[in-house]
Amino acid sequence: MFSKIKNFSEDVAKSLSDLNLADQQTQSQQQKPDPLAQLQRNARILQTETPDSDQLIQPKDESESDVQSRVSTPPNSSIETPPQQQQSQQPQNSTINIDNLPPSIRSKMKKFAKYEEKYPVLLEAYKVEKKKTELIKIFDNVLRENTPVSSISEAKTLIDYLNGLNEKTKLQSNEIRKLTKENSVLTFKIAKYEQDGEDAVFRKIEDLKKENNGLKQQINAHENDVVKLKEEKLELEKRVEETEKSVAKEGNVEMPDQSKRLSDVDDKELVEVRNKLQSRDTELEKLAGELQVANKALAEKRDEIEDLRDSMKDIGNDLVTAREEIKDLKSKGEVGSSNGDVVDASYQGADAELRKQVSLLSGKVESLTDTVSQKMAEVKDLQTQISKLEDESHKEQLANKQSEDNLRKEISTLKKELQEQNEKLNATEKDLNVQKEEKTKLEERLQECSNAKSNHASYKLEISSLQSNLTHKEETIKDLREKVKSLNEANTVLQSRIDKLESANNELQSNYMESLRNKNELLTKQESFIENEKSLNVQLSKLQKEKQEIRNELESTRSSLDKLLSEKSTASNDVQSYKRQYDELTMKSKEYNLRIESLEDDLSESRNLLQEKTREGGNLRRLLIEADEMMRQKDSDHKIELRRLEDERTELERNSAKLIKKKQKEIDEMNATLAQFKLRIANLEDKLKGSASASHNEAAIDTHQVDSELQSQIDTLREALSASSNKVKDYEKLNTTLKKLNEENISKFERLSKNYKLLTQQYRLMKDNESRRGSAESVTSIANGNERESLDEKKGKEKQADTNIAYLKNVLLGYFEHKEQREQLLPVLKTLFQFSKDDEDKFLIALK
Repeated sequence: MFSKIKNFSEDVAKSLSDLNLADQQTQSQQQKPDPLAQLQRNARILQTETPDSDQLIQPKDESESDVQSRVSTPPNSSIETPPQQQQSQQPQNSTINIDNLPPSIRSKMKKFAKYEEKYPVLLEAYKVEKKKTELIKIFDNVLRENTPVSSISEAKTLIDYLNGLNEKTKLQSNEIRKLTKENSVLTFKIAKYEQDGEDAVFRKIEDLKKENNGLKQQINAHENDVVKLKEEKLELEKRVEETEKSVAKEGNVEMPDQSKRLSDVDDKELVEVRNKLQSRDTELEKLAGELQVANKALAEKRDEIEDLRDSMKDIGNDLVTAREEIKDLKSKGEVGSSNGDVVDASYQGADAELRKQVSLLSGKVESLTDTVSQKMAEVKDLQTQISKLEDESHKEQLANKQSEDNLRKEISTLKKELQEQNEKLNATEKDLNVQKEEKTKLEERLQECSNAKSNHASYKLEISSLQSNLTHKEETIKDLREKVKSLNEANTVLQSRIDKLESANNELQSNYMESLRNKNELLTKQESFIENEKSLNVQLSKLQKEKQEIRNELESTRSSLDKLLSEKSTASNDVQSYKRQYDELTMKSKEYNLRIESLEDDLSESRNLLQEKTREGGNLRRLLIEADEMMRQKDSDHKIELRRLEDERTELERNSAKLIKKKQKEIDEMNATLAQFKLRIANLEDKLKGSASASHNEAAIDTHQVDSELQSQIDTLREALSASSNKVKDYEKLNTTLKKLNEENISKFERLSKNYKLLTQQYRLMKDNESRRGSAESVTSIANGNERESLDEKKGKEKQADTNIAYLKNVLLGYFEHKEQREQLLPVLKTLFQFSKDDEDKFLIALK
């Protein structure tokens, strides 16, 4: 019996090692292959069903009656063992009798037999569920990479994302339909507008031709009027000659009225011509605007054609993907057929049915591929036609643009020529007006001549002057005739150019009509394309449905084959699984015993550690209390020192104030004495002046004595002044030095107060850190079991901390007391406190 348990435990260990190896292999494979391909390969694992937890009931210990009634045969009779193990176990089985065993062991053995029955089922279910969890993780990673979902649990966000995509596709399809409808409507409208525009252009051209003919007629009429005016001038000359003879009054009265009428008629006609030219300019501008609108419409149509090309490309890509999927289906069918050959003879019927289905499906696929290839060929032909038509339309548009540019240039030149002609006409009008005025003057003179019959000599002189004027007028008339001829020639040139432009415009209109016809043909072809796309989409949807059905059938057949193969494998592996279960149980029992023993040892060790830790805690508390007392004593010492420094500062301030007051009093006294000495000097100088004026008559001996006395007094006073001024300067220097000392003492006191505050803060931080370190070290010592060593290290650290504090204190005090040694102590402070450049600058600024 025990040998069976041993063998069973060995089998269980082997199975566990195999499972671990399989897990490692699956992990190494998961790192390399594509997750989507892995999901497609292992799709059948997700369809396999494992036993429900409700169906599985944990076996219990049975009573003695159940054991006696049921345990008539040994539980290991159903287990297949190798022949060597059976030979070795026969003598043991012969010696042990189950009936001789106590009832509690019998109930346990029966319970163990039930465990052996359920273990293989549970092990396979565990394997399947583990693979399922791996596939679910892969699916979760795929969702994270390709969707905004972070995990499978966020089902709502995934549904919202999919609904959003469906709504986007619906909106896009609706927009495409709207755009196609609008495109068709716009094309018809553009065709109508273009036809209407052409008719309007032809009408306008005809109207312009008519107006041109009318202007020609007006020019001819003007020429006739000019001829009439010349004839009238000749008549006037004749009448002037007659006036010389008979000085008639009747003909002279009628001439000015006719000239006035002619001038009025000419002015009206010129105004009409200008108005007509302005109307033509406005019509030309309108035509240019209409041409721009037509060009914009053509550009929009180009964009629409490009969009249609893009949609055709998308359709081609979809067809390529459909072909690839069909090839995959063929390959899967071939793989299914090859796997069917490996199966036993009992599954050959199913394999034959699958092959028939695959052959039928392959025939359908081939027919579909033929239809798809035909459609693709049609699409390519249509694309070539579209490209040709687009090239032709592009060429026509370029030609139209060039002709438009040429027309614009010619129109601009014609406008310039018309302006020049207008200027010439204005000049001729001015000349006519001048001549009319001269005519009026001549008529007046003639009247005067007719009134004055007595003065024949004067009349003759006036007649000669009038004749000379008439000769000048004839010359001007000749010039005007030449100008009219030049204008007529320019008009003929303009008419020839207008005829050329009309012919070019007719050619452009014919080309434009041809382009419109081509555009309409393209629109009809576009509609046929759209219908073909719809039919292809319908066919694609049908193909996709058939493909899904084929996939479902293949998956069902594969699942049935996998189930049969799994049943075979389970039937062959049941015996080995029973052995492994028994060996696992024995190994587990041994492991549990070892664990119990190790736990007991751990309990004893943990109790000893707890006792040691309690002792260490007491020692730490004592040390902390001592450290607190030491720090309190240090605080009291620092406070006493601060008070002493404050008292010294107050005493220094008082002494300095007293000294300043004394020195100021002495300075005031010295200033008063200086003022007195100055007054004495002034009085003595006045006396000297008076004595000098009075003692001119006295002897020279008396003057020398007085002068010597006065000079001696002046020298003594000057020496006293110099001495007093030197004393004042000395006192001022002392005052400045005392002020500097006072300021230095104040700055020292402020620095000391700041350092005291910093030290108190550091002391508090050290206190908190020590308390935290003590708690952390107590916890780690409980976990590691090395409390004594930690206590020694802690004491050493505390000693080092005390020594470090004393060293820092000495360095800081030396830095603050000795100004000369600050440059030497700065690098020491940097290394101790780990100052950066900013910290160093802040420290130096605080000292200043």
